[in-house]
Amino acid sequence: MRRLLSLLVVAFLLLGCEGREGPMGPDGPPGPGTNWDVSEWSVPKWTLSGTVNGASSYYYADLAIPRLSTFIAEKGNVFVYMYTKDNIQAPLPYVTHKTDGKAAWTETYDFDFAPGSIRLYVQYSDFNTSVVPPATRFRVVMNW
Repeated sequence: MRRLLSLLVVAFLLLGCEGREGPMGPDGPPGPGTNWDVSEWSVPKWTLSGTVNGASSYYYADLAIPRLSTFIAEKGNVFVYMYTKDNIQAPLPYVTHKTDGKAAWTETYDFDFAPGSIRLYVQYSDFNTSVVPPATRFRVVMNW
């Protein structure tokens, strides 16, 4: 009998804890939300830093991006994607290994940013900067 009474009390406690739903509470303060900015850019011509085939030489291109505010640079995210020759988006840094049958090298596309601008880089592991990078398309994605 005691066991039956204990089971009934436990069943009552487990099943009897549900009641009517109360009224909806007040709305909370508005949150910051998430904002996005997506843009496409073309780099038709790269600028050489250093001397042709010189040690530590590389190519760069600057993108003026007024929407890239100090707030986004410090508190948000900036992503850059390069369109490959197959029109596939590759996130930067993008590293590819190449060979011409006689030599092998690594080609690296990278970027950095500051409020108002993004600088894109192309670096060759063998510093053979007599090879100018081709015109390239990029996609810039910012969120904050």
